Amino acid sequence: MTAFRVSDSTILLVLLSAFGAILILTLTPGVYIIDEDNYLSSVLALKLGQFTVPNTENLTPSRELVYFDPEARRRDISSTLVAPLTPPLYAFIALPFSLLGWPGFFLVNCLSLLVAGFLVFKFVQAHTEQRVTPWIACISLLLGSYCMEYAQGMWPHMLSMALCTAGFILCSRGCQNQSVALVVLAGLVMGIADGVREQNVAFVAGLGATILLAQSKRFVIVLSYGAGIAVPLMVISLINLARFDIFHPFPKVFAYLSNVSQMGSSNVLEPFQVLWAKVVDFSYH
Repeated sequence: MTAFRVSDSTILLVLLSAFGAILILTLTPGVYIIDEDNYLSSVLALKLGQFTVPNTENLTPSRELVYFDPEARRRDISSTLVAPLTPPLYAFIALPFSLLGWPGFFLVNCLSLLVAGFLVFKFVQAHTEQRVTPWIACISLLLGSYCMEYAQGMWPHMLSMALCTAGFILCSRGCQNQSVALVVLAGLVMGIADGVREQNVAFVAGLGATILLAQSKRFVIVLSYGAGIAVPLMVISLINLARFDIFHPFPKVFAYLSNVSQMGSSNVLEPFQVLWAKVVDFSYH
């Protein structure tokens, strides 16, 4: 009689489902940082079929209209309608979940963490011989990091991580198999990740540099990767053209640069002050 053996993937899916249920049942729905209001405003706008904040038309231009924006004091509001500076693709992903009401926004991150855990498990499993190694990797991600905290919040850090993880794995598999289609798909996913968090551009660029340095058919692979990225970046730029009259995928760059002329010489020391206050001696903060 042949013994019945449950695969590791089946066990993983059951455990991830139970872990996800615990996360959802124990979360405290609420807004913890202003960035969450910022992202929420983009979803509410999209629900009404627009990219600007509803009911701000025909009002007197004022920074108070962008109270939800962490950069409100730096923005120059000279006209209305006003629009959030958040990367716009998050709203498209979160919109179906918003049909569930307030809990739907938290569900996005819970599911994203489970997806990331599954991807990490399968990636490590494909590159190791010991059966226990992918379990260690997955458990380390889920329980040994900050991920649980972000999975129970609305700010889309877990969605961002899941997209970057998927993009990396697709790129790795595509380079390994010399598959242009997989590399294009990797670029597409990484471009979407840029449309969720602008900081992901650093990871996107680093992955592209790695391909350029490591691959024998580097130019074909890099061009394929760039072609995939270009599609969502073009969509983001068109949305930003509609929102801010700026054809650029990263509008926060302009918000930061607009404040450069107001910066004094003391700001040159700011990175060192932050390092000292956050890492060395928090009492200085």
